[in-house]
Amino acid sequence: MKANTRLFGEIEVNDDKIIILANGLVGFPDMKKFTLIFDEEKEDGGNIMWLQSLDETNFVMPVMVPNYLVPDYNPTVNDDMLGPLGEI
Repeated sequence: MKANTRLFGEIEVNDDKIIILANGLVGFPDMKKFTLIFDEEKEDGGNIMWLQSLDETNFVMPVMVPNYLVPDYNPTVNDDMLGPLGEI
């Protein structure tokens, strides 16, 4: 699908790269579809990525790989919390 973004203009997003949050993003319940934008040319894909809403062109926020700052980051997450994310 084609998506318009504030920072990157029009981009092509493959269906398998769409992240769907059934209950929306915390604080933004109407935004349910997202994709991650990152520099594919970097070997590690880049430690900082952009979480781009596919529902709202102007909504984009930086996100990062937590292991970049805390190498041994390994949270314990309850399965009930993972359920709404769907199959990973």
